[in-house]
Amino acid sequence: MRRSKTSRTRELFEAAGLPAADAEALTPEQQAERAKQQDKEVEAAAVRLLSRREHSTEELKRKLAAKGYPEASVATVIDKLGQKKWVSDERFAASYVHHHARRGQGPVRIRAELRQQGITDTQIQQEIAGGEQDWNGLAAEVRRRKFGAELPAILITADRSPAVRDAARANDIQVLNKPLKPAALRALMAQWRVQRIAAAE
Repeated sequence: MRRSKTSRTRELFEAAGLPAADAEALTPEQQAERAKQQDKEVEAAAVRLLSRREHSTEELKRKLAAKGYPEASVATVIDKLGQKKWVSDERFAASYVHHHARRGQGPVRIRAELRQQGITDTQIQQEIAGGEQDWNGLAAEVRRRKFGAELPAILITADRSPAVRDAARANDIQVLNKPLKPAALRALMAQWRVQRIAAAE
């Protein structure tokens, strides 16, 4: 069960040998010591989270707040960790794009998920457009891993650039341009059906 902010704060004070009283009843020195102890515990919790994997600033803030830590301490610690480069939205975005692209997720889904993590559109675009990912090649590789090399694939796109067509061809992916003509799709599927029957004979 999650502890309340009040009970967590009381434990902090007791561990530090401070009275668990209202802030108004403490001397300025005790208040400073109280804030220092809170920040230490918040920083330790943040470092534990960051040691497992990269976090965005927003994600780290949410997780620490969910643990019941005071908002002021969370803000102070995140600012401190940001200055030390222990938490970095740029590094998180780069890691996220690389990891999820390898899992076969496309740029639209990755962009939406990064926005939920508080990453700006500028940072997202920089990582998606400026990375080394070959989105068509990655999609083809995931298709092969999941369904085998013989499963045919079609790329339906409004992008008519030679680069897209060449990349698709290199990965044995047929290209149909938008607006999609049903007759073209039916013809392509009929062609695959004939090839499959011929291969089985």
